[in-house]
Order: sequence, then C-alpha cells, then structure tokens
Amino acid sequence: MANFASLDSLLNTTAGMDVLRNNVKQDDGTDTITGVSWFKFNNVVAASLYASGNSWIGFGATLEQLKVWRRDTAMFYLYRQEGTIGSTKFLKIRWEGYSHYSTTDVSDALKYEVFLFEDGGLYLNFVTVPDSSYVGTNQLVCGSNTYSFSVSASTPIEYSFYPQDATGSTWLVA
Repeated sequence: MANFASLDSLLNTTAGMDVLRNNVKQDDGTDTITGVSWFKFNNVVAASLYASGNSWIGFGATLEQLKVWRRDTAMFYLYRQEGTIGSTKFLKIRWEGYSHYSTTDVSDALKYEVFLFEDGGLYLNFVTVPDSSYVGTNQLVCGSNTYSFSVSASTPIEYSFYPQDATGSTWLVA
C-alpha cells in the first residue's frame, strides 16, 4: 500500500493502479471489486464494490448507489488502487468507457475516479465528460435518500460527499 503526500498526485492518472478490466467491453453486467473493511455506506461495510457497465457503483451491495452519467453506457477499463494520503486510508476506483453502449467515438468518452476515505467521505472526479447533449442520471442513492448532482457535457467537475452520521446513511454533497 503506497503512501502519497496529497490527493492531487492521484488525480487524472492510472499510475500505480491495478487493472481489473483491460479493453474488454462490459455493457449491462457488473464487475466485483475487492473493497475495504473500514468504509461504511448505508450502515453496510464495503467489503466488495460493484462497478456496472451502465455507469454506477455499489458500496457493499449490488445496488445503484453512485450513479455517474447513469444510462446505457459501456465500460472498457476498470482500475483499483489502495493506499494512504498522509495517515488517511483511501481506495480509488477508476471507470473508463463511453456514454452510449454502441459507440467508441472519442466525443462519447466517459472517465471518472471515485475515492473512498477512511473518515467515511467519498470524492468523485470526472476526468473526461462526453460531448453528448443527453446527460445521464447523476445521483448518490442511500436507502430512501437521493442526492442529485449536476454534470454538464464536456465539462470535467468534481464532487465531495460527506457522511452526516456514523453509519453513512445521510450525506452532504459539495
């Protein structure tokens, strides 16, 4: 497990990451990722994570909990990295694919990174955002609570999600 001085050194790169899916199309299926014991979402330990070809991630459950441009997309690459920033543990997942299942046009490229932190926080970094006029669903769904966030075509953006309780059941989106 590597130690990093700052989050900035981990952004927009696959350096040091394990390749879990390497240029193999995942359309409607879900890949299982080894999670961590120190992160809870909706009072469930994220021992496994689930990354869908339709651009959502489940934390400890095969549920659409983090929807990132969620629509009928296709994933071609999936990466995982675990380490520390200073003394804080993190798990980084990177999803790469296209905003529509039937294209590999560069204008439809979608790439994003999701960080889970030991303090319970989540961080979402859009690396590449499609030029598409049809933006998919962007939400954090936790039980009966849904937190929407905005994404605009061609505009990389980042979001932080802060748990408001010890179980990771309610969140603040910034």
